[in-house]
Amino acid sequence: MIKNKIKPRHTFIRNIFHGASYLSSFKRQWLTSLWGAELHNVYSSTEIIGRAVEDEEGYFVFQPFNVVEVYDPWSREVIDEGIGLVMVTCLYPFVQLQPRIRYLTNDFVMTTKAADGQTKYKFIGRLENAACECIDGRCRPSIPPVFLYDILDSLEGICRQPTSEDMNRLGGDISSNFGRPVFKSVFVTLPPRVYQG
Repeated sequence: MIKNKIKPRHTFIRNIFHGASYLSSFKRQWLTSLWGAELHNVYSSTEIIGRAVEDEEGYFVFQPFNVVEVYDPWSREVIDEGIGLVMVTCLYPFVQLQPRIRYLTNDFVMTTKAADGQTKYKFIGRLENAACECIDGRCRPSIPPVFLYDILDSLEGICRQPTSEDMNRLGGDISSNFGRPVFKSVFVTLPPRVYQG
């Protein structure tokens, strides 16, 4: 499209479905302005059948053939409200060949109950990217990783796709380099740290 000077917003695409990674506010704005289309954010995992769709408030609602539990990794208990890790059980008949029972995703969520009694989940980051703290026996991420993702995505040249303006400024050929990072950032994944307070 870029090589043929076709602007994405001039296509007939009106809906974009995003999944597989956290969608920062910067990426959300960039995608909607680039395509001029409605963006639908979904949560899923390769290992489970089913998905959750994000609502207007930024909470995800899972499909009815998934049993979702939130697991506190420190107390090792299932919790009804608060912050914990998502565990998913996929229901019959979709998983006859590969059943997943209480599959622990390592994704932190904040769970809440809607007015209609439905449980909703807000994704706040991966366990391995979280700095955690324990205060009065209650442990949780001290800074939810999504806050850091939002900050890094909005910074010039870090964790974002280059625009045609970036490529022109850097003297690159847009048709061959578009979509490659302008700068390469390396994130070292460390095990989560627990701080006693």
